[in-house]
Amino acid sequence: REASLDQAAGEGLMTGQVQVIEPNLLLDGQRARVDLDSRAARLEGVEFLMPAIGLRGAAATIVQDADGNLVISDGSFTRCEPGNRNWGIEVASLEMSADDVFGTARSAVVKVRGVPI
Repeated sequence: REASLDQAAGEGLMTGQVQVIEPNLLLDGQRARVDLDSRAARLEGVEFLMPAIGLRGAAATIVQDADGNLVISDGSFTRCEPGNRNWGIEVASLEMSADDVFGTARSAVVKVRGVPI
């Protein structure tokens, strides 16, 4: 694990097992870059868990802008228990506004037992 701080650029970089823990959200990634002024962040190689709603998944990247809007790239998620792949959704991208309960998915595929439907 490594962390560096570039005060001139106002940026922090963490590599290795990077964890973000918030109420009802756990993110576990391989790399994170944070803008110290705006609090915008980019996590790479991410697995996530939202225990309050039973949602878990993974993504190549999760980006949160300064306004709290999220973009998940090359992601997948399910409400199945770990080890159970009865169903899941894979997306090329999923955009979610901080103030909305809905998002916009692109190139989304629903899979049941690994078969796209």
